[in-house]
Amino acid sequence: MRNTDQLIEDLLFASLPARVAKHLLVLSELQGADDDAQVVRISQQEMADQMATTRESINRLFSKWEQAGVVALWRGSVTIQDREALEAYATD
Repeated sequence: MRNTDQLIEDLLFASLPARVAKHLLVLSELQGADDDAQVVRISQQEMADQMATTRESINRLFSKWEQAGVVALWRGSVTIQDREALEAYATD
């Protein structure tokens, strides 16, 4: 119930970058990503579906973060390269 309340609150009040950053961090822990690689196995379409947005919006955001060195993209996965920067996005 608490997770559902948090998800609804995020959808209503948090920006897309904050929602996606928070979700990536949660997924990295759920998937047991190790500290070195921090690979999250999720496609852009899956992320878009889970965040109630379009794949194009996710693609633009991930491309921006990739240029900034926050993440690296590969087919069906996102590698977190700068966890501190991602955590900062999650709190905005």
